[in-house]
Amino acid sequence: MKAFSFLLFAVIVEIVTPQTASPFPQKCCISRKFTATLTETGSINSDSISVMRTSIDYDRRLQAVRVIAFDPKTHQSNETARVVMDNTQ
Repeated sequence: MKAFSFLLFAVIVEIVTPQTASPFPQKCCISRKFTATLTETGSINSDSISVMRTSIDYDRRLQAVRVIAFDPKTHQSNETARVVMDNTQ
C-alpha cells in the first residue's frame, strides 16, 4: 500500500499543465522510431514498480519522458529523464 501511495503521489506531483496549451493538436515530438512495450498484468513484479510519464511542450517542440522506479523493500526510488527535441518542421 505504501508503494502505491508513493507512486500516486509521484504522479500527482509530476502533472504540469502548460500555461500556453494550444486548443488544436499539433504535430510535434513523436519520433518515427517510437516504440511501446505492453506488459501483461500477470508478469508485473510487485517488488519493483515503475511509472512512466510523457509530456509534450508544443511551444518549445520538446518531448520529455520520465520514468520513476520504486523498490518497496529498500524504500528507494530512482528517476531517469530523457528529453527529445523535434527539429523536423
